[in-house]
Amino acid sequence: MLDHSRQAGLNGWRRERGDPALSDVHGTIDVTQRRGFARLFAFMGPGYLVATGYMDPGNWATSLAGGSRFGYALLTVALLSNLIAILLQALCSRLGVASGRDLAQACRDSFPRPVAYVLWALAEAAICATDLAEVIGTAIGLNLLFGIPLEIGVIITALDVFLILWLQKLGFRFVEALVVGLLGIIAACFGVQIALADPNWGDVIRGFAPTTDIITNPDMLYLALGILGATVMPHNLYLHSAIVQTRKHDGTEGGIRQAIRYATWDSTFALMFALTINASILILAAAAFHGQGEVADLGKAHELLNPLLGSALAPTLFAVALLCCGLNSTVTATIAGQAVMEGFLHIRLQPWLRRLITRSIAIVPAAAVTIAYGESGASSLLILSQVVLSLQLPFAIVPLVMFTSDKRKMGVFVAPRWQTFLAAAAGLLDGRKATTHWCRTQDFVSRYPKVRLDPDRIFLRDGHVWTSAGISAGIDLALAIAAEDHGDGVAKDIACQLVLYHRRSGGQSQFSSLLELKTPNGRFGPLLTWVREHLGKPITVEMLADRAGLSPRHFARVFTAETGSTPSKAIERLRLEVAREHVQSSGDLIERVAEATGFRDPERMRRAFVRAFGQPPQALRRAARKT
Repeated sequence: MLDHSRQAGLNGWRRERGDPALSDVHGTIDVTQRRGFARLFAFMGPGYLVATGYMDPGNWATSLAGGSRFGYALLTVALLSNLIAILLQALCSRLGVASGRDLAQACRDSFPRPVAYVLWALAEAAICATDLAEVIGTAIGLNLLFGIPLEIGVIITALDVFLILWLQKLGFRFVEALVVGLLGIIAACFGVQIALADPNWGDVIRGFAPTTDIITNPDMLYLALGILGATVMPHNLYLHSAIVQTRKHDGTEGGIRQAIRYATWDSTFALMFALTINASILILAAAAFHGQGEVADLGKAHELLNPLLGSALAPTLFAVALLCCGLNSTVTATIAGQAVMEGFLHIRLQPWLRRLITRSIAIVPAAAVTIAYGESGASSLLILSQVVLSLQLPFAIVPLVMFTSDKRKMGVFVAPRWQTFLAAAAGLLDGRKATTHWCRTQDFVSRYPKVRLDPDRIFLRDGHVWTSAGISAGIDLALAIAAEDHGDGVAKDIACQLVLYHRRSGGQSQFSSLLELKTPNGRFGPLLTWVREHLGKPITVEMLADRAGLSPRHFARVFTAETGSTPSKAIERLRLEVAREHVQSSGDLIERVAEATGFRDPERMRRAFVRAFGQPPQALRRAARKT
């Protein structure tokens, strides 16, 4: 990893970055000398550590309960949560690679200290809930295989501190190799168990289709939230943004973009593998236990597999897979705990002491629970811990989305407006009309020349494909679809209930920043400032060229190349921008505004407003007064 964020200064951050994430392994895997598939392979690894968190013992408990009680119906929740996870982990890769900060460091360097401390406390609570599930799951696995009491098994899990220390001394690749090896064992175990269970594959496929019962049935909703919390886990967002920085890549813009792309591929492939395992758990539970009553207890599931599947091998494979999942998850949760503590608090401790503290945060409550409630109580708490995690998700997701969508922090690596872009990348919009947010039009046109882009429309329909210009524009699009499917009256009623305009007049240009020039503060920044201060006077290209010390022809060519707009269009845009501000915020007569901004004639200004905003000045003034 590189210090490009430090070299660039604060760049929208409140504080300097400080030490890199997981400094003892930061940038220890050099990928700059690799080429082709070897480079992609060098980037692979962090995604599988992240995927481990998506198949931890807490997920087992919720999937077993869901499959045994509701059959295959909750497979759609597993699929949906996995798609959400792919998107969020892609944002984590982007944040870690482009900014040089993990999510914890980004929160510390972006928010006021009181807010950062609250987020730290919530992150620690999430890791504690995660570790509670993983420590208990590992202890249950040891109990099922070797008969070790749960209380002793919980203490044994503390040994992963020394395992991680030893592996990281060998190199972070050895940590990744251990995790991938255990994942291979888990996949093999479930492959055999699914073959023994022989599920109805038609019902399995139908289980991936959404059903309204998930919302209307409180018990199903509770388990759905548990699956969501067990799949999209807050600690994984902190973990991924930190361990992705173990790769030392080329620091050029192209090198950073390639690193983001490869890291995203790595996490996407790994999470699809995680979906396979999660779906296998739920399918096994549905095939073996549905109709036998709810089975959420891992020990009970282990006991029932032999008589139900008719094979003594099945419960052994179940216990082996559970133990491997528990070991993997405790390793990755410990690393996540280290990233959170270092990132938020900037505490410098010896690696063994850091890991001992983070592991103790989990072991103490886990030991207390197992001693007080035994195996049945521990299994119930597994599900509760996952529901708690789902409620804590927003406190990690919201900052992540804020940071990756902030151009001041991310620069050219800011996350794209992916809804329309994703459809275009899939070729769904080739040859069709479409729209997107006004600030992304140039990028969209250069990437997808086959799409006929209309940059001014709030939303647009071409055949059966609808596109919108952003989040609020999506509401306008939804109202239009409601009007088409159920009539204009229904759409008006919905708009009234939501306190929205039934139809907004005008296009995007009435909301956009008209002077969206490429270098407004660069070479011609002072010149544009002078133009804005003298809009009431006649301004010609010759005058501007003279002030810039260039010939008119050369000035026009250079100005267009650097700003993306001709001088005459830039002058008109400035006039319109200032005139719109006056029209919307002052009570001056339209004639006076036209005179002050250089339009001279109110009719000329009215025609310019209609061209640019789709509405005359009076309409914009009325709309501004209403809001």
